[in-house]
Amino acid sequence: RGKMLKGKIKVVHLVDVLKVGGLEKTLAIIVRNLDPKRYQVNVWCLIEKGEIGNELVDKGIEVEVLHCSPQAKLKGIRKLIRKLKRDNVDIIHCWGVSGGVWGRVSSVFAGTPIRILHVENIYYDFNMKQRTIEYILSFFTDRIIACAEVVKKCLVEFIGINERRVEVIYNSAEDVDDTQKKKDDSLLSEFRLTKEDTIVSTVARLVPVKGHKYLLEVASKIVKKYPRVKFLIIGEGPLKEELIEMTERLNIENNVIFTGLRKDVARLLGITDILVQPSIEKEGLPLAIIEAQRQFIPIIATDIGGNREAVINKVTGLLVPPKDTTALLDSLIFLLENPQIARQLGEKGREIYNKRFSSTIMINKIEALYQSLVREKCAKKLEYFL
Repeated sequence: RGKMLKGKIKVVHLVDVLKVGGLEKTLAIIVRNLDPKRYQVNVWCLIEKGEIGNELVDKGIEVEVLHCSPQAKLKGIRKLIRKLKRDNVDIIHCWGVSGGVWGRVSSVFAGTPIRILHVENIYYDFNMKQRTIEYILSFFTDRIIACAEVVKKCLVEFIGINERRVEVIYNSAEDVDDTQKKKDDSLLSEFRLTKEDTIVSTVARLVPVKGHKYLLEVASKIVKKYPRVKFLIIGEGPLKEELIEMTERLNIENNVIFTGLRKDVARLLGITDILVQPSIEKEGLPLAIIEAQRQFIPIIATDIGGNREAVINKVTGLLVPPKDTTALLDSLIFLLENPQIARQLGEKGREIYNKRFSSTIMINKIEALYQSLVREKCAKKLEYFL
């Protein structure tokens, strides 16, 4: 493994599938932007590539599908051990619960020098078996990256992991040189919107914990007073039909647009005037909030989890209690009636993005972590022979 100091460091990012989601987008930003002079980067998918995986291939990143069946774990782990040895991997960077377990178990037996786990979610719903597995595997993990302080707190206090093993590196959106926000005419046309409409968006999977029903309740009151306000519900999920029925029951179907699953969330936020994230529990660090800050968009979010770290109340946006439709309604009316303040919140959000959440900052911290662990491993090996 002396080549880690002399030549390129071989890094493998392991994930189950690269579907469209926050974790997958963060992985994609990292692998596309790591220094190619220092790192040889590959992505291994346990099950299938997914849409983000195909995009990475189009951009010249090597993405390999291992076809490991969840029903045949031992067979899959043996396959992964052989591949890690054969490919002489220096760093395995694991993502998600499945990738984290499979990757770390396999890399221990393969003798992979450096093992990293990247955690994007809060694990308070883990049962005792899951907590025990994560606790034991933490002793075989060189570093656990938490996407927010609230995620680190969960890992340390709930799972019991030594806090020295956990490092917070915030997620990021892709850095783009845009100093002016312009609305995309083609998107406005696609959704039959006009530049005179005020667009309120939310980005999340359509599941109960994301709190869409509370936003729709508020929307039913907003459109009576502000008929030109339109709501974009960006995302897909099992609650879609129920939420569509709710809009019909509330007679707001002409003001609410369900976009479905979209790969161009950044473009959709480009036509957005206000972002609302009404989740009721279990938030790590929503990528939509980071992307909105990059695009100067004022934010209303529930006062939970990583939302508190991304949104500074009354500075970059407004925080409201979860499930509190009155507070959400009042906050939305306030921003609609005070566009100058809304604009100031968006501008301050961009400042915070530049200081804390830019992809340059995230990549620099990831590379610094890689280099630190490489030096640490090489120093230990040298001590062994002295």
